[in-house]
Amino acid sequence: MSSVSDLLDYVHDFQAEKPLVVFFEEFRGSSDLMTQRIYSQQCVRKFQMEGHTPYIFLGSSLRKMHEIFMEPKQPFYKSALPIEIEPIEFGEIGLIIFSLFESGDRRV
Repeated sequence: MSSVSDLLDYVHDFQAEKPLVVFFEEFRGSSDLMTQRIYSQQCVRKFQMEGHTPYIFLGSSLRKMHEIFMEPKQPFYKSALPIEIEPIEFGEIGLIIFSLFESGDRRV
């Protein structure tokens, strides 16, 4: 594949055979490439036109993610619904993590 557009075409074709969800982890880093004018219009159109594939954009910088998707001058403006996930308290998940490590003979 020679471009992001080719990748999205591949995802669309694959989706026709088997349902999937596409995650862009740390999207704020890849967004520098994707928000360049040459890619942005193609990518945004493909994201919006592809109604069968859910796309999830993850990023650790709330400020940068807000800028990408909520600033009117950005190519991805209003292309996604923001959902902020709060940190998970250790008490809620700690015992589960410990048991998973221990079941794999790993030391915590």
